Amino acid sequence: SGGGGGSGCGPEPEGGRAGVGAWLAALRAGAEASPSAAFAVALRARAALESGEPLQALALLSPTSETSGSDDVQAPPRSLESDSLARVVRAEAYLRVGLLEKALQDCEQALSLDPEGSQALMVRGEVHLRMGHFAEAVQDCDLVVDREPSCVSAYAVRGEARLRLGRAEEALMDCEWALAHGRRAATVLAVRGEAHRHLGSLREAICDCEEALRENAACAEALGVRGQARLDLGDMEAALADLSRAIEVGRSPIAGAATAGMLPAPSSSTATSPTFLARWLVARGEAQVTLHNYAEAIQDCSEALSLQNSASEVALARAVRGEANLLSGNWEAALADCDEALSREPADAYTLAVRGQANLLLGNKEEAVRDTDEALDICPKMEYAARVRDRAWSQLRQA
Repeated sequence: SGGGGGSGCGPEPEGGRAGVGAWLAALRAGAEASPSAAFAVALRARAALESGEPLQALALLSPTSETSGSDDVQAPPRSLESDSLARVVRAEAYLRVGLLEKALQDCEQALSLDPEGSQALMVRGEVHLRMGHFAEAVQDCDLVVDREPSCVSAYAVRGEARLRLGRAEEALMDCEWALAHGRRAATVLAVRGEAHRHLGSLREAICDCEEALRENAACAEALGVRGQARLDLGDMEAALADLSRAIEVGRSPIAGAATAGMLPAPSSSTATSPTFLARWLVARGEAQVTLHNYAEAIQDCSEALSLQNSASEVALARAVRGEANLLSGNWEAALADCDEALSREPADAYTLAVRGQANLLLGNKEEAVRDTDEALDICPKMEYAARVRDRAWSQLRQA
C-alpha cells in the first residue's frame, strides 16, 4: 500500500499526487549543482515517472541494455551516474516496476553523494517497506519527518511499516496525520482500516475500507481488510465475496501494482505482495470451512502455504487446513497439519482441540486427552475441547 502515490515530500498539491511540487522544486534547486545534461535528463525522467511511465524514465536514466526503450531514446549522459538527483529518480522508477534491489542500490548511491537528501531517504523507506524491512522503513521515515515534518508520504509509509511490526496504535496515528494533511488515498485508508481491525474496532475498519473503495473500487487491500473484518464479525457470505474479489484483483499484475500505491498507470509488472495474497487466501479458507466448503478451504490454504514463510502465518494456514481435513474425513492429514501448526504456535488452544479430535478419531485416546487438557488449560471455557475430552475419557473407560 504505502504512501498512495509518489515518494516525494511536502504538502500534497490539491487534486495531485503527493510531493509532485516538492520533487520538481528539489530538482530545480539542484540544477546549479548538477551537470546541465544530467539535470535535463533527470527532469525528463521525472516527468515520465509522474505520467505513469516508469519504463520510459528508466530508458532515459539507464544504459540501453537495462531497458526495452525505443531506438529514439538517447544514451544517458555519463554524468548521471554521479548525480544524486538522477539516482533518486531512477530509484523510484525501479521501485515502481518492482526492481527493489536496483532501487535500493540507487538510493544508497544517492545518499553517498548527498547524505542529507530527504528524497533519497523517502524512496529508500518505501523500498524497505516493499522488501519487508519494516524496522528500516520506520528509521528512514523518522529521519524524513525530523527534517521535513510536513512530508505526507513519510507518515503514510511509516504507518504501514509500524502496522507490520505490530504497532497498530502508532500506525493509526500516522495514518490519521497523513489523511488529515493529504488526499484521502485509498491505500492509506486501507492501512488505517487494518490498524482498526487489529485494535478490535471492526466497524471502523469496515468504514475505512468502504471509503477506500469509493476512492478506488479495485483497491485489493481494502477488499481484503473488509473481508477479514466481516469474517471476524461472522458475516461469512460477505467475507467470502470480499476476499474472493481481493484475491482476484491482487493476482492481476496491473491492478496489484496500483493497489499497492506503486503506480498510477498500468505500466508495472509488480503484483500485490505474496504475503497479502496468502493472508487473504487463509481468511477465505476460514470462511469456506464455516460454510462447509472443505475442498475449497484445503485448496486455498495449500496455495497460501506455497506463498508464506512467516512462522505465525504458516501456522494459521496449517491450522485452518487441518480443520478442513478433519471435517472432510482426512484424519491423518488433519493430524499432520495440526502437528506442523503447533510446532510454530504451541499455545493455539483451538488447534490443540482439533488435533485432539483427530487423535480420537484415529484411536489415539490418550493423546486426545493430553491435547484437550492442554487446550482447556489455555482456554478453560472452550466447550469444543471439553466435549472431545469427555468422549476420549469415555472411550478410555470402556477399553
